[in-house]
Amino acid sequence: TRDEVQSFVAGDGETRLPALLRCLFVDNSASDYAGAIDLQTDCSPHLANCTLVGNTAPQGGALYGTGASFPTLTGGIIAFTGPGSSTAYCDGTSASTVAYSVVFGNAPGDSLCGDHHDNAFLDPLFCDVTTRDLTLASDSPCLPGNAGNPSDALVGALDQGCADSPVEPTTWGKIKCLFR
Repeated sequence: TRDEVQSFVAGDGETRLPALLRCLFVDNSASDYAGAIDLQTDCSPHLANCTLVGNTAPQGGALYGTGASFPTLTGGIIAFTGPGSSTAYCDGTSASTVAYSVVFGNAPGDSLCGDHHDNAFLDPLFCDVTTRDLTLASDSPCLPGNAGNPSDALVGALDQGCADSPVEPTTWGKIKCLFR
């Protein structure tokens, strides 16, 4: 929609187009590179509060940049990227900025190229990742005020959906009894 695509003026005064707000990139794949987002030749979008889940490619399952591309992801989630050489790939002429985001469970590891700071490497606690209910459990580190939140603001595209996480408190003795 028109509200989701706007210009974004970066801290260096450069206008970055487009700006994508609260977007979802889920279960995309590519045979070579760029499972979710492929950036080539002077393409430098700003993605704010976007969720990238389950994307796969041999290089750059979530992000792939080449040819002087400089994407920025703030307040996003990159999780469960499939096998490949990197979660975010940048050639020698490109770099990404990933900040105040949650990065977790990516098969090649949680490797990011470029500038990355103030990120949390914690499970985002989706309500049900297997059915792609990507709303957040009440104790998710992606919700404002919760432990582990890298910015104390909403991280990712979707808000709280389920009341509780599927984890319940227990003792070590109860866990041992399950395996006897």
